[in-house]
Amino acid sequence: TDLVKTLDIIVRTCNCYSMPSAGSKAIREQTSQIEGQLEMRRNEMKLGYTDPADGTFHALSSVGLRNLLRTASEESTRKAAYEGLRSIGPFVCAEGFVEIVKLRNKLARELGYEDYYDLTVTNAEGFGKKQLFEILDGLEEGTRPLMEEGRKELAKRHGDDALEPWNISFKMAGS
Repeated sequence: TDLVKTLDIIVRTCNCYSMPSAGSKAIREQTSQIEGQLEMRRNEMKLGYTDPADGTFHALSSVGLRNLLRTASEESTRKAAYEGLRSIGPFVCAEGFVEIVKLRNKLARELGYEDYYDLTVTNAEGFGKKQLFEILDGLEEGTRPLMEEGRKELAKRHGDDALEPWNISFKMAGS
């Protein structure tokens, strides 16, 4: 019934925050501290792109950079916006994200899960990551021919450069 489904969701949600042992609580507290530090550093990150035409840096949020990828008429500007977005990954890795991943996985193993992703999927969906990947693998296999045909058509219409990551969303707009 709907009531049973709703109660199951509530229980799974509460389990996300339940730390049954002192060890799991300590890991969660350490992880939370590093997560807070990373969030603060990420919010202070100088994000944007360098205009290839004149070398001027333009501060933009990740949303602003994604919008530029879709709308800038100059490929060099789109590529600069893409590089601006790509700078986030190395930044967060250098600022503690790798340690967060290690601690999250340690916490999940302490709680009896394969890793943190298995923990979160199980708590959110009611089944583990193995089943989720079986579902996603089937979805990917079933849609792969459509994706491959779409990429071929995009390249046919706009040239092979349309498949560059900084060009795809721009070239697909209005396609």
